[in-house]
Amino acid sequence: EEFIDIVRRSDAPGQVSHLNVRHNTGAAEDAWERAVATVEAAREEGLDIQCDCTPYLDGGGAPVAILPMWITEKGPQHAAELLRDPDVREQAKADADRYWSFIVRGDWHRIRIASSSNHPEIVGRNFLEIADEWRRDPWDCLFDLFVESLSGEGSVGYIGRLFTEEH
Repeated sequence: EEFIDIVRRSDAPGQVSHLNVRHNTGAAEDAWERAVATVEAAREEGLDIQCDCTPYLDGGGAPVAILPMWITEKGPQHAAELLRDPDVREQAKADADRYWSFIVRGDWHRIRIASSSNHPEIVGRNFLEIADEWRRDPWDCLFDLFVESLSGEGSVGYIGRLFTEEH
């Protein structure tokens, strides 16, 4: 609605990029329907507004973006050092509710490894499977991979199940 108000006042066309209301991220149950209805109402009002969204159930991403700014603000090396500390990890869990927030909500089956320079055996696996194999909590598995990549000791690619069939 704020964006639409800006378009209305500027008399310029608008593009809502990545109108992605994802499942189990804290959005209201009808958030997708409301978002689409809001755009449609603006168009009916005569505003030139377009939007796009991810057309796939899965998408690549950088889940390190779930980390709170207090961890990442001094750069990747510092973040890696912080994440080696179990107390910092506990606080990070409590503060990490952004980006792929389905992770915070425990949907570990929705995040898989697309590539891993140090752990080719986990490519294609989700974090429930990785946690089982490594005999660790999924959070610790994720934080361990973050430490590797943030410190430059390896690289990891991630794929998330972003939407449900209903979306």
